[in-house]
Amino acid sequence: MIAGYLAGTPHPTGAESANCNLTAAGETDLHLSLAPSPQATEYQGIVVEMIPQGRPAEWTTAKLVAIATRHLPVFVIGQLFYDSKHFINARPGVPSRAEQPKRFSLWEVHPVHRFFVC
Repeated sequence: MIAGYLAGTPHPTGAESANCNLTAAGETDLHLSLAPSPQATEYQGIVVEMIPQGRPAEWTTAKLVAIATRHLPVFVIGQLFYDSKHFINARPGVPSRAEQPKRFSLWEVHPVHRFFVC
């Protein structure tokens, strides 16, 4: 369980082998960055991912973007996951890490089981 604010812009992840390389809406993970304050950046957040399997229909990119834009606090319940496929990318402008998710830790909440907007 973790609480915070959505930083950056929530977005679909695109094709991944875990999702059979599908790319249509509703077939990919939704990638979020959860940060400690409304002013924090993605680089100060941790990755939170909503997987397509069993994802409630109301968990849409548009709704998540609206939550991020309004700086509403959220509470997330899910599985703690260590993503050793990626690298820490804790600050902007580092060319060798440009393709990596913006985050200071490789720990994620993935998948999200419950998502509450406060």
